[in-house]
Amino acid sequence: MRFLSEADPNNALYLALRAKYDPKLEGYQEAAVNVLLRDDLFPADRLPEPKDRCVAYLWMHGERDGDWTPCPDRLEKHPGHDLLFAAHVIYSSTLRGK
Repeated sequence: MRFLSEADPNNALYLALRAKYDPKLEGYQEAAVNVLLRDDLFPADRLPEPKDRCVAYLWMHGERDGDWTPCPDRLEKHPGHDLLFAAHVIYSSTLRGK
């Protein structure tokens, strides 16, 4: 998991899993939480939209060109499941102390 999180340092899912299972990090989830708190990726007052980022699920395949940048010609809302899944990993590891 270290290699994946270092190769994709804005991937909150990789960061959360690494913090959960890497004994050196002792479950410390600050890096993953900081990504989830980025308002440009996850607006605090609404679901993300293509005007924020093109893809609906950010952790799909890293920061490829065009995925994480806005594409304002599309109108749908993204469901936010990327945030929810990463937050679940973070919460479950801190809740259980693992």
